[in-house]
Order: sequence, then structure tokens, then C-alpha cells
Amino acid sequence: MPEPTSPQRPSRRWPFFAIAIVAIALAAIPPLMYAAYVGWSIDKDPAAWNNFGTFVGGVLTPVLSAFAFFGLLYTVHLTQKQVTFSRDALAGTRDQTVNAAFFEMVTLHNQIVAGISLTEQTGGGQAGIAPTYTTYSGRLALKHIYADVFMPAYKVGTTQNDNKGAQKLQLPQFDRWFLDHVNKNFNDELGHYFRNLYRILKFIRESALNEKSQRTLSGILRAQLSNPELGLIFYNGKSRLGEEKLKPLLEEFSMFQNMTPSMAINAESLRDYKVKAYGNAKDKFFKDQGIPEPTV
Repeated sequence: MPEPTSPQRPSRRWPFFAIAIVAIALAAIPPLMYAAYVGWSIDKDPAAWNNFGTFVGGVLTPVLSAFAFFGLLYTVHLTQKQVTFSRDALAGTRDQTVNAAFFEMVTLHNQIVAGISLTEQTGGGQAGIAPTYTTYSGRLALKHIYADVFMPAYKVGTTQNDNKGAQKLQLPQFDRWFLDHVNKNFNDELGHYFRNLYRILKFIRESALNEKSQRTLSGILRAQLSNPELGLIFYNGKSRLGEEKLKPLLEEFSMFQNMTPSMAINAESLRDYKVKAYGNAKDKFFKDQGIPEPTV
């Protein structure tokens, strides 16, 4: 059975052929008109030929000039279409280059996550008892850092032994606490992770993509992040390490839209970020928690 053939596009040369045919037809009209009024005999008088040339030239010159003008306009039109096509092709190539670089960075990000490994003593070590160790790798390591190390230490750090009871760490205190308890102990595991995440977001922001395309890429990146990762990113962003550079990007691209509100150990700390950081899921972070939205 013969394969169906796609219909061929009409040749783009037809306007030129049409103009040529019309021009030839118009060029034939003045001599015919002259012959109809003067006669078909060939006159040997130079004056008669001079009258013939003046008549034909007077009729054809404006017509041909008009055709030349319209031909010029059509040429300009074709040039504009070619420029537009070239610009669109260039933009498409640029977007493809940006997308390729982005996915390479996301691949590197996942490789960094897979390369994170923690080995901790989980038993033994006493007299006559051999120590036992547990190794956490990849996202399990990040979950361990957040859930088993960070959260308990944060809760202890926010408790004061006075009549005021448990209070939230203020930002200067939080900075020192975060640096001492998290960054210092897990810098080898988390430092590279946070720096690469910042570079990906900065790359998206500084790309020549339009806003919709930038949001598409940031959404793809956001989909790679687990809840414990978002929890660590949340607190790193509001510490001195990320407040100046990382935090504005987290807010701009609504990076906490998929985060579970409980990842913020103290619900009030959700207000340390702009509402934009939570995207179209802001109600679950504020309205559903009974917390007023931040005013900034």
C-alpha cells in the first residue's frame, strides 16, 4: 500500500510570475491602443514614430513605476519575514541551550544528593560491647540530618529554663545556633548541596527565558526536592548563610510550595519568608494554621 504523501506547499515564486505576466500584458496595451486609433500601417515618418514613443512611454512609465514600487514593498515584506524567522530560530536555539544546561545542573544536583553519606555509631561502644554503626546515604542522609539531628537540637535550643518557658530563637541567636549545630557539623555534606542549589536558581533567574519558561524550570527543580530537603533549605535560607542571596530566589520561585507546613518546626517562622515563597499553596501555611500572612 503506497504511503500517503503530504500536500506540497505552493511555490513562493508565484507572486513574481504573476507580477511579470501582468506587467507584460500592460506593456502590450499601449501599442494596441495606438494602433487601433492611428492604424496598423508602418509609417516611415520619424515624427510619427516620435509620437508613438511618447504615447507608449507616457502610458507605461507610471504603470511600470507603480509595479516597481509594489515589487520593492513585497521585497521588504519578504526580508522582514526572513528576519523574524531568523530571530525566532535564534531564540529557539538559545532556549534549547539554556534547557540543556539546566538539566545538566539538575543531574549534578541529584549526583550530589546521591553522594551524601553519613556513618554514625548507633550502639555498643561500652566495655566489652563492640560498637555498631549505621550508614545513611542520599536522601536518607538528608532526612536523618533534618529529623534526627536538626529538629531535636532545634527544640532543645529554643527552650529556656526560666519563667518564660519555650521561646523562638531570634534571628541573631538563630544564626549562631544554625552555624554551630548544623553547618559546622555537616558542612562537608550540606555545603556543596546548598551552593549548587543556589547556582541553579541563579542560572534560571539570569537566563534570557521569559517568566513562564523560568517558572517551568524552577517547578522541575522544586519537584526534585523531598520534604526534609525543603526543611533544611528553609532554615538555611533564613540564616546568615542564605539570607542575602539564596532567600530572595527561594521566594521568587515559590520553592516551598510543595513543602509540608510541619517542616517549619516553629509555625511562626513561616512568616520569615514572603508569601510568594509558598506560591499558590499559601493558605495551607497561613490560613489553615491560623497564622497571619507576613506583611512584606
